[in-house]
Amino acid sequence: MPLQSKFNTNPFTPLFDRLENWVKTFSRNVTYETDWEDSTKGSWYLQPRQHAKELVFLSTGFAAASAYYLKKILDPSNLTFQMLKNFRPVGPATRAEKFLIASLGGTFGLTIIHKVIRRNKLFMLQPCHMSAGLLLITLCHPKKTSVATNLLFNVYLHTQWGAIAALIFPDLRDHYLIGETFNFFAGLESNAHILRYW
Repeated sequence: MPLQSKFNTNPFTPLFDRLENWVKTFSRNVTYETDWEDSTKGSWYLQPRQHAKELVFLSTGFAAASAYYLKKILDPSNLTFQMLKNFRPVGPATRAEKFLIASLGGTFGLTIIHKVIRRNKLFMLQPCHMSAGLLLITLCHPKKTSVATNLLFNVYLHTQWGAIAALIFPDLRDHYLIGETFNFFAGLESNAHILRYW
């Protein structure tokens, strides 16, 4: 019997227990049933334990795939690396580009302030906010010919769908702070228009 019970136990159970408790710490007061009176707070669609398992396996797979493809991209004999390395900007930033960078920086900063005031800082990890931050990093980087800058900009181009989706399907139910709705659209619009000037 002891031998059979050892085969029936899952060796990952203590890890999943610990990760499940960690996931619950990020989600204060999230219920298992949806409260339809206040739908902006949300509820668990998947159980916290399922999120913990996905965190382990999906993150590990994503990290392994990212490392593999980054190694292939940064191979000096690769055509993609040569294209990233030999990129030259068309010219210095125009006034319009500088204005759009300043407006994107201002709206991004105001968005952070709104999230801090509303205690929703974790929402800054949404794709639309992450792509705006990534775009600001690439646009404000002093060396535009850097391989890292061009690589990050190419990552931005593949994540820009977050800003486009936010414009097409805006969720404004919980906007109550002054200028929050205007800032939402202004930030996304400047994010979309900057591509014309890159």
